[in-house]
Amino acid sequence: MTETTIELIKAERTRQDKLYGKQSYDPLGWLPILIEEAGEVSKEVCDGYHKYTGNYNTDALRTELVHVAAVAVAWIEDIDRKSQEKKGGPRMTVEEVLKEYANNNGFDGLFGDGCGCSIDHPCGCDGFECEFGYVCPCQTCEADLRTNCAAYNGGDFEYMVLPEKCEMRLKIEGEKV
Repeated sequence: MTETTIELIKAERTRQDKLYGKQSYDPLGWLPILIEEAGEVSKEVCDGYHKYTGNYNTDALRTELVHVAAVAVAWIEDIDRKSQEKKGGPRMTVEEVLKEYANNNGFDGLFGDGCGCSIDHPCGCDGFECEFGYVCPCQTCEADLRTNCAAYNGGDFEYMVLPEKCEMRLKIEGEKV
């Protein structure tokens, strides 16, 4: 399966979720939805054939096949979600737990002894010694603020993660208000 195909299916799932929300049905509810989408594929095959050229409208056919795949994925996700609920709740990875905690508490980074990373792109360390912190944008930092920064040591960092928001970040956030 190509990345392009996976991305098309993901995009269609996102579109479906925006239109219908998280769908949850028993198999008798899912089956007609899947059959309707398969019927659209059938329609493209039967009606999309150009009798003079012998070609199909492959763009339209491909779109309908993506719809079928996305509905099948939604059904599978519903089965998995219900299975997890029966076991006491959805399973989360450590990374998902960290991101959820950080987002719920206003953090956007992790820092430890000599390292730091954004919560969206955790580094390869095990993270068990890290603390939550705030990403401070060193490259966009104004020279006078950088000179007075207690954490900045002259390195060529894109950002640093600190336990408190730096002056530049506070300034940027203040300008957004």
